[in-house]
Amino acid sequence: MSFGVWEGASNKGEWQSAYADVNACWLAGDCDRAFENGESPNQAAARLKAAMDTIVSAPDEKTVLVCMHGRAMLILLCLLYDTPISNMTNYAHQNTGLYHVKYSDGKFEVLTVNCGAHLEALLLEK
Repeated sequence: MSFGVWEGASNKGEWQSAYADVNACWLAGDCDRAFENGESPNQAAARLKAAMDTIVSAPDEKTVLVCMHGRAMLILLCLLYDTPISNMTNYAHQNTGLYHVKYSDGKFEVLTVNCGAHLEALLLEK
């Protein structure tokens, strides 16, 4: 999801204030709100939905890997669980968290949520 003028900026000072303002709008249900020159959660959801439609339209593909950043992942979870986009912060998520999703009979089922076992294994190796 594009954060517009704040893309790649340090998450300090003005960025924190801008993020708090936009996030408050999202939590209040205004998921059409975006950062200046950025993408709103609803715009990101439409883009993700189009990608999901493309993926499921290829029935010969049995296993698909999808990689994304945190906010897009939260929006995708809303789509998978068929909940309002404004609920995106209700889902637990960590960077590099893994999800296992099954698609059958026109429905998605989330089998594994935010798994970090691979991270624990890396820590044990050190």
